[in-house]
Amino acid sequence: MSTSSLIIDRIEITDLFTRFARLLDQRRWDDAGTVFADDVEFHSPRIHVRGIDKVADLMRQGEVEGERTQHTTTDLLIEADGDRAAVSRSCTTSATVDHPTGQVACDRSAR
Repeated sequence: MSTSSLIIDRIEITDLFTRFARLLDQRRWDDAGTVFADDVEFHSPRIHVRGIDKVADLMRQGEVEGERTQHTTTDLLIEADGDRAAVSRSCTTSATVDHPTGQVACDRSAR
């Protein structure tokens, strides 16, 4: 793989994570197909779903009325090997929730 191809791949992968964060922050659940393949799988300790429609439904179910989020992705480490890549990252999510007594803010971090 040429150096320029590797650089282009890294930029595209980085952009993918940015588009996913914006999709979450803007609650564009129906656009999940712009960042995931149709056969996407989501695994967590509590749930396993497969398929773009089920993943979009899962994101939709996590929506909190009055909540606004800002996902910040950092420390992207991309290990490319031919047409495959392994990626790790850190993500901090700041959330503001409307509350009768005023706004409440919280931060969450994930790796």
